[in-house]
Amino acid sequence: EERQLWVHNHSRRLARQMRRLHDAGFDHRDLKFSNILVSAALDDVRVWFLDLDGMRHWRHLPDQRMVQNLSRISVSAQAQGLGSRSDRVRFLKMYLGHRRAAEWRAWWQRIAENSTKKLALNQKRGRAIH
Repeated sequence: EERQLWVHNHSRRLARQMRRLHDAGFDHRDLKFSNILVSAALDDVRVWFLDLDGMRHWRHLPDQRMVQNLSRISVSAQAQGLGSRSDRVRFLKMYLGHRRAAEWRAWWQRIAENSTKKLALNQKRGRAIH
C-alpha cells in the first residue's frame, strides 16, 4: 500500500534525523508530529523540525532526554494512527543504529514506561495528544 510505504520511508528519515539531532547534543523538548514537516510526495523523504524555540543544547545529551524525545514522538504517532507497534520498533532500531542495536529492548521498555506516564499526565491535565 502506498500509505504504508510513505510512512516507512519518512519514518526511516525521521529516525536518522533524530539520531543526528541527538548526536549533536540537541534536545527538541517538544517533539511531536505537529512539529515535524514532511512532503506528501512518496519520493521526497526530507524531514524538517519545527518549533525550535524550546531547543536546548547539551555538551552530552543524557539518555533520559533521548528517551523523552522518543517517547513523545511515539505517543504522537499513536495518537495520529501512524504506524503499528512493529513500525515503532523498526523506527527505534533505525534510530539506535548499529552502535546501540543490542540495547533496543531496554530502550523500548524505557520508552514504553515514559509514554504511559506522559499519556496519564496529559489525561489528568485534560490535554490532547498531537
